[in-house]
Amino acid sequence: MNLTTGDLVLMVEDDCPLNEWPTGIIKRAFSSQDGKIRKAKVAFLKDNKRGGYLRPVTQLSETE
Repeated sequence: MNLTTGDLVLMVEDDCPLNEWPTGIIKRAFSSQDGKIRKAKVAFLKDNKRGGYLRPVTQLSETE
């Protein structure tokens, strides 16, 4: 997965169905020593409140 700033993603939630996963925008992508993106800061809007998470890429799904 090659995430960059501004990408729209779905945030994987194990306790809810796919069609209810929240969407977010990548604000910053963090790479590891091998140069691969391993985590990202994701901004989202939920219940009319802004929030942000630092999530591993394994819990993010790219949209097209």
